[in-house]
Amino acid sequence: LDVINRLREKGIKVLFVTNNSTKVRAQVAEKLQGMGIECTEEDVMTAAYAAACFAKEKNLKNVYISGTDMLKKEFSDIGVSYTEVPEEAENVIIGCDSKYTYEKMTLALRAGLNAENLYSCNTDRHFLGEGKKSFPGCGAMVAAIEWCCNKKCDAMIGKPGTYMLEFICNKYNLTNEELIMIGDTYETDIAMAKDKGCPSIFIGSNCEDTVCVEKIADILEMI
Repeated sequence: LDVINRLREKGIKVLFVTNNSTKVRAQVAEKLQGMGIECTEEDVMTAAYAAACFAKEKNLKNVYISGTDMLKKEFSDIGVSYTEVPEEAENVIIGCDSKYTYEKMTLALRAGLNAENLYSCNTDRHFLGEGKKSFPGCGAMVAAIEWCCNKKCDAMIGKPGTYMLEFICNKYNLTNEELIMIGDTYETDIAMAKDKGCPSIFIGSNCEDTVCVEKIADILEMI
């Protein structure tokens, strides 16, 4: 919190970028506010919102969404229509779903077989949830649908794909050099930054590039 406040005092905009495709931005902002971090919906970029923006930007037709109701809500909120009928699908968006069932997989399979394109919100293997226990990530759903359809996704919208950073650059008229990605997952956060060509800071324990949180503000001042 001290780092975030210090950056904001220096006029540096802070955005929160997450691969979460199960919640709308307002829910993430509310969670951050509960942690004492001043945050609005506009400060948040999620894989769910990015997927909706991607579909709108690419003018995707007859989109079938395999994911949560919150993922679908992000589409509705920005005026992107989608179909609930798998046989009508021309494009499939695959998000994480903690209540995934055989029936949902079956519907996604039928949509995928009919669709021209498949898109994943991300392919995260797992994530830490309640009690710091590991849970299957979006990649589990993606792998199941790809395998059943015998197709590979045409693009990954979330990290380590670069779409979210490209969206931010376009929205705020920024260059790559004006972004710094700070993350704790090397294969998503830092890989995205490297592919986009922007600086990054890794917070972790398994990489020689890692730094402790207390040093971040000092490093940014130096840059």
